[in-house]
Amino acid sequence: MQLPQSRADIDAPPSSRDASSGNALDEYKHLGEDLRHYGILRLARLTLLLGTTGAIVTALASETVRAHPIPFALLKVGGLVVALTFAIMDYRSGAQWMRLQQRSNVLAEVLGFETRPTAHVWNPLASTGASRVLHAFLVCGWIFALLLPLFKR
Repeated sequence: MQLPQSRADIDAPPSSRDASSGNALDEYKHLGEDLRHYGILRLARLTLLLGTTGAIVTALASETVRAHPIPFALLKVGGLVVALTFAIMDYRSGAQWMRLQQRSNVLAEVLGFETRPTAHVWNPLASTGASRVLHAFLVCGWIFALLLPLFKR
């Protein structure tokens, strides 16, 4: 595998690099492993997000927490922070996954393999789009939960 010679080589989009340099089949296999890794990683993070969110919502529903306004408000802020953090991680992971998929498709064409289908990143019927919509919904839900008391007065 040939190493990049300059910063321009590193920053170049995957489709503009020469797929015939190095061993394209090995790179294609490695990209397949990376794509599988990112898929599993995103699923694991989604599990953590939903478990954490469920725990916070359960705590917010308890009478003990509701009786104390400061911990109640802090749990809502914590929920927003958790949702934002996971949304950012998922966005970056999704962007990397799409970049790897594009490179994989370039190599697939060079090798004569069938390319993987690509969808728009905000398409709610694709995994990346559905994940982004879910994260946006959770962030908006926590913002709504934080602002709701301001409108009750």
